[in-house]
Amino acid sequence: MNKKINLLLASTVFLATQPLQAFAVVGKVEFSTVGATAVSQSGATRALTKGAEIDVGDTIQTNDARAQVKFTDGGYVSLQPNTTFKVEDYAYAAKKDVTDKSFFSLIKGGMRAITGLVGKTNKQAYRLNTPVATIGIRGTEFVAEYNDKLLVKVGEGAVYMANNGGDVTLYAGQIGEVSDSNDKPELTDEEPSVGAKGPQGGKSGEVQEQAEKESEQQSQFSESEQTNENGEVESIVVVDKVKPEPKPEPEFFTFSGPVAIAEFDDGADISIEEDNTLKFKANGDFLGFKNNEEGIKVVEFTGNTVDKGQVGVGNDKLSWMRLTGGTFVKTFNGGSPTTEVNTNTHVIFGQFTPSTHMASLASGGYSATFNLAGGTQPTNESGAKGHITSGRLTVDFSDASVDLLMALTNGGHNYNVNASGYIGGGSVFGVSANSEGSKFYFNHGHATSANCHDGSCHFNGKGFFVGANAGKAALTYAIFGTSSGGNITGVAGFVNTGNNNNVNTRTR
Repeated sequence: MNKKINLLLASTVFLATQPLQAFAVVGKVEFSTVGATAVSQSGATRALTKGAEIDVGDTIQTNDARAQVKFTDGGYVSLQPNTTFKVEDYAYAAKKDVTDKSFFSLIKGGMRAITGLVGKTNKQAYRLNTPVATIGIRGTEFVAEYNDKLLVKVGEGAVYMANNGGDVTLYAGQIGEVSDSNDKPELTDEEPSVGAKGPQGGKSGEVQEQAEKESEQQSQFSESEQTNENGEVESIVVVDKVKPEPKPEPEFFTFSGPVAIAEFDDGADISIEEDNTLKFKANGDFLGFKNNEEGIKVVEFTGNTVDKGQVGVGNDKLSWMRLTGGTFVKTFNGGSPTTEVNTNTHVIFGQFTPSTHMASLASGGYSATFNLAGGTQPTNESGAKGHITSGRLTVDFSDASVDLLMALTNGGHNYNVNASGYIGGGSVFGVSANSEGSKFYFNHGHATSANCHDGSCHFNGKGFFVGANAGKAALTYAIFGTSSGGNITGVAGFVNTGNNNNVNTRTR
């Protein structure tokens, strides 16, 4: 049993044997629908309404209702119907205090959590217990659902799941599952059913959206006083509310900029397209795209959007997804539509690092290490899926070189990637010229595996740096020469852990 699990089990025992703080207000109800209740430490039950206080030791039960609680450190939990959630222990002193803690339990049901300052300043101080595993944070947002089986999906950052059987770390877009406290949590592609429709951190527009949904759930009738000209009440009438027409589903967002794609055209193809516009539905599913350079436009996509993940915000944001099944209906320069069958298309996108930033990194002699943030499930031509288990990019901006170490699974086989490449034109002078200076290419690489002919497969990869000072990196890749299942493709995102202008500290 590793140290992480020992620590988690010990802290769980400590919680069970320590008296809870009495009547300590930890947060307030942002919204609730009829049926949500809280049971105090003493066993008293009270109905939850907007503005109600939540105390240490309270167990919130939603039954057929919904509720959201905002905690004093700015964190949120949005509870789905038929959920039981308990505040085990909580303390926040509005400063960096070693006694700060956020310890909760999800006994059953589903929830979405956005961690507050306690989780940001001390990740070990935030913990969510469930009957089969403990969830700890390495980031800011996740959903969890427990109904005989625990499913956890990361929206941003990372979390870990740990129990007696072991632990697994989940990055943005990845999902973990476990059914028994003695079984090790594993990666899965089964989506939790948690809707996560509540406010995203208390933004006013999103709170209003939730309030409108609550209003629609209530009775469509209301009482209204009828008065005479003197202002005296003559009667009370029942007014039938006119339910507003549903609003058209808005686009979730539109992205314009570079996109890296991996697909199975001609066996396996990877590319970086510079001038694109991507459109998404309100739930984040892919709607269509236009390649402004070549005049290609997808007017309809009939498949599913899975493996969605992102890291960062604004121009520093890097996002990825996998489009599975269905068809693309395309037009070229406004011509007649054509239909193409889709198997698995992997997409990763973000804004190029400005060429001036790349030039400064090169002239300053900087190097950097990029750690894996997440990515799509590697898939082969037979449709078998796997997972990226680890990844690291080592970059020397001074000599425009890039090294990659990555481990992944596919179809029950393990692959270890080792590749070397170059930035832009491969020289410092090419780095500052244009957007090409933000791209990198692997000119030689391989993936060792027992499933490769002669033990080694050919690896091909392309990528680009994203955001200010190359804060992130996008990679699209393909592995050729497997003994079964055909070629493997996928995309992955990496985060710069810090630039270092002493290039001599870099190891090849």
